[in-house]
Amino acid sequence: MPAMAAARWDPHLRAFSLALQQRHKTKLQALIAVARKLLHAIYGIFKTGTPYDGAKLFPRPGKVDTKYRLIMSLPPENVSLSELL
Repeated sequence: MPAMAAARWDPHLRAFSLALQQRHKTKLQALIAVARKLLHAIYGIFKTGTPYDGAKLFPRPGKVDTKYRLIMSLPPENVSLSELL
């Protein structure tokens, strides 16, 4: 249940879940991956004592439109846009 809520309301985890589904993973597989990410985040929070920050789990999330679909991924920081085209 926490993974379902996180995949629905947290923008970073939602983008992660949608990216997995676009890579032809089932919804259940994406949900289990979100749960695993949450488990790792919880462990890090308890170990370091820092508050939750989704940007630390996903430094460059994809851009999500208003219908909650992943519409693009940002390129790596060290690659110029002309190299990708």
